Amino acid sequence: MRSEGTQLDLMRHAPAELARACRVAAETALINPYESQADRQARAAAYLAEAARLGQLEQHRG
Repeated sequence: MRSEGTQLDLMRHAPAELARACRVAAETALINPYESQADRQARAAAYLAEAARLGQLEQHRG
């Protein structure tokens, strides 16, 4: 049976892995030379908030 590309990978799409990716994205957002300092901080805060949300999901899941 084929998933036709609609089935998510359990390891790559696990909340813990997505939270880790959000933390990396937040670090990257802080050094983005194409945005103002305020925009960089806002973007990093949004990524960190998403990482925290995913962390809560992981705690409830386990």
